[in-house]
Amino acid sequence: MLDKLTKRKNHNPLYGSRIYRCWSSMKDRCNNSNSNSFDRYGGRGISYTRRWEKFAGFFADMAMTYKDNLTLDRIDNNKGYSKKNCRWVTHKQNCNNKGNNTLITINGMTQTITQWAEEIGITPQTVHKRIKRGWSIERAITTKNLKK
Repeated sequence: MLDKLTKRKNHNPLYGSRIYRCWSSMKDRCNNSNSNSFDRYGGRGISYTRRWEKFAGFFADMAMTYKDNLTLDRIDNNKGYSKKNCRWVTHKQNCNNKGNNTLITINGMTQTITQWAEEIGITPQTVHKRIKRGWSIERAITTKNLKK
């Protein structure tokens, strides 16, 4: 089976591996206007370094820190994919680095609502419900769970 796969994709022995799929998905998000994610990536100008056009360049830059439980993440969501702007992170870290997150700064510390909620032991849904009920953002985030 592997022989058939590698012959189909320029003899790349990693074709079909998770790291290969991460690279392929990155290219799809940037290039394929039919991709569900295109509007958030290629559609708004996010691209990747020319070196990553071929899997070998991506692999050379990113394989040293790759682990199967991590996902490809751009450090600055307004910049493209490159060795300097990418890292491997957990799904949770990736979610906290999304461009549509609401960032809240309290006492000089900036975090997402999810990060603040986790810090005091409540759910992000609790924070959102409190804000909807008219609580100030700071009170909603800094008040621990009221239930005993």
